[in-house]
Amino acid sequence: MSENTTKNTYDEQLISAIQLRSHTVVSVALIEQAKVSIKTANFIANTVVVELESYLHGIEDVPILIKKQWPKTWWEHFKERWFPKWALKKWPVQYDIIWINERRFKRVCPHLQKENQSRHLKWLVTGDNDERYSNQKIYRSKRQGI
Repeated sequence: MSENTTKNTYDEQLISAIQLRSHTVVSVALIEQAKVSIKTANFIANTVVVELESYLHGIEDVPILIKKQWPKTWWEHFKERWFPKWALKKWPVQYDIIWINERRFKRVCPHLQKENQSRHLKWLVTGDNDERYSNQKIYRSKRQGI
């Protein structure tokens, strides 16, 4: 009798379809030149990773050097978090340190993918605006550091 009860319970359940969607905004110029690859991420869960690879034209700025550090072990982390200052002077925390050389770009132009884009090339190389915009006021933002 318990089998019939279980069977009836399962028959009466309503299963809903849940829609999942992932999206991002990408320039048409990038899509036209893009290489798309689909890789299996997890065979058991039947999931995939979709990669979209494309290139932009840009002018590099001076690279910056970034220091990243973290305690070497859980004990070093414990010392950093809980030891008083006098104990840290006697037994300083040891860190793993890496230096990252990060590339920076002055200007990047996603429109410079096709031929006959001389004004985009001029802006990319010189930074000059088009003549149409030379008389307009440029509002500079303190937050952006411009």
